[in-house]
Amino acid sequence: MTDKFITDKLKSFNFTFKESDFNFPKDKVTSVAWVIFDENWDIVTIELDRWIDIPWGHIKIWETIKEALIRECREEAFIEIDDLKVSSIIESDYFWTKKEDLTYMLIFSWKLKKELLFQENKESKKRIYISPKDFLLNYTWNKEFMEKIIFNAINYK
Repeated sequence: MTDKFITDKLKSFNFTFKESDFNFPKDKVTSVAWVIFDENWDIVTIELDRWIDIPWGHIKIWETIKEALIRECREEAFIEIDDLKVSSIIESDYFWTKKEDLTYMLIFSWKLKKELLFQENKESKKRIYISPKDFLLNYTWNKEFMEKIIFNAINYK
């Protein structure tokens, strides 16, 4: 599945979901996101200024993918995670158009390990537990794109 997007600056780009066995170049992974399930199989989401979303973030140049996941989980949702699994691999031409310059976003799914004391910050206003169905009903950006992410995560659990 390939989704075409246009930014607010009229730049066009594509997100393409790759097969789960796709061998992505690890040095081209620029961001990570996650669909985290609690014991009731609700997902952990965060309230941003504009909407509710799954937590995600960029990998800093000195971080491994796992280090970025741990940092972002603590910064945005104040949680610790367990049983790491890649549920979606998304290829993007947002930064470049040449095939060798494509970048990747990895979506992980797993169970919540531990909830930490939440503190509102510039990353997120609130942590919200919500059923996947209710989350998708309230999601305001690109529903088809997020439906694919949630579908893949549910089928990986």
